[in-house]
Amino acid sequence: MQVENRRKILIVGQLTSVHLSRWVSSINPNMFEVHLYGSGGNNWVHPELDSLLESQGHRLRFTYSPGQLRRDFWLSKFEKFVGANVFRAAFLYRYARKLGFDMVHFLDFQTAAYLMTPLSVAWKNSRTVIAVSNWGSDIYWFGKKTKHGRLIRKVLETAHFYSAECDRDIALARACGFRGSASKILNGGGVHVDRGHLGTSNRTTILIKGYQDVFGEAEELLEMVVRNESDFQGFEVVFVSAAKSLVRKILLLPKDFPVDIKFHSYSVNRYSLGASEVSALFAESRLFIAKSKSDGASTMAIEALAHGCIPIQSPTSCLSEYLTPELKEFQPKSNSSTDFVESIRAALRLSAAESERLAFEGARLAESEISRGATSARIHQFYLEALQGLKR
Repeated sequence: MQVENRRKILIVGQLTSVHLSRWVSSINPNMFEVHLYGSGGNNWVHPELDSLLESQGHRLRFTYSPGQLRRDFWLSKFEKFVGANVFRAAFLYRYARKLGFDMVHFLDFQTAAYLMTPLSVAWKNSRTVIAVSNWGSDIYWFGKKTKHGRLIRKVLETAHFYSAECDRDIALARACGFRGSASKILNGGGVHVDRGHLGTSNRTTILIKGYQDVFGEAEELLEMVVRNESDFQGFEVVFVSAAKSLVRKILLLPKDFPVDIKFHSYSVNRYSLGASEVSALFAESRLFIAKSKSDGASTMAIEALAHGCIPIQSPTSCLSEYLTPELKEFQPKSNSSTDFVESIRAALRLSAAESERLAFEGARLAESEISRGATSARIHQFYLEALQGLKR
């Protein structure tokens, strides 16, 4: 049943993000009127968000301006040159005031919430409810850097509500001066759990996250596979979202290399695999491996769990908060390749019966704690709490 005079929420974030797309799809359109505002830096929209707008736009009233995307794209380039984001900050504040939003929710720190900082005093003095969400590395990694640390503190001192994927990042926000209400919610909007395809004993694929950037260390994982090729023989090793530099190294491997290595490349504005294809890969995989300097709960690791695939993730993430004691045993003790190899060998030594049991255990956990249904309920409660008692 549709509620009249729905509260108006402006969500500021990266319209290129699958996480934003899935978060937005979890919001009840009968309770809230949601508008989207691109945080700049890109002039395109993620395919999942595009599909959502086309299929539900008339009900959800998600709005964004292609003209605003182009303007902010070029402004972001100029602001990098001058070293300040004052222009986009002013446009955003004027837009929010003009349309009279009850709440503005910044869906990450680096590209979105920092736009609040040049006008933080004006935001504080407004009657608008301010919420911010922490993405994996927003505080854990960038909070250690002096310039980012100042901006993070300013954001958290301005915000009334905060969400993060794990208790680790809630504690870090408190340490940085946040005094409002905090909620633990997955940024990716939860995962779909299909318990009908959890048999793992016949799976012969090992899936590896192919990010190679400031945080991702997929090239080290490729080197690990090459050095320990005997551990991977008989398996198909697939790098998903593989960076260009990683692809070049894979293509340079000898043709007679004894391990079958494949990849699905990542492109800035084009996804080589759709959501259903990625899910199918997880459903075929025995292990999912990801190595990075910093991460949150890791959406891909969570999705692996939901498909009966054992995740092996860097301890720099907070994935362990979502794992049972048995599944935690397969997490590397450190970020060294040696510890990763030990974890992989331990997981591959599991008997068929043990592997099946852990697959169902992980899926049960995902269904109760991190499914889309469970996560949507937390997102709904987050907005209800933020807007309750607000006078128009």
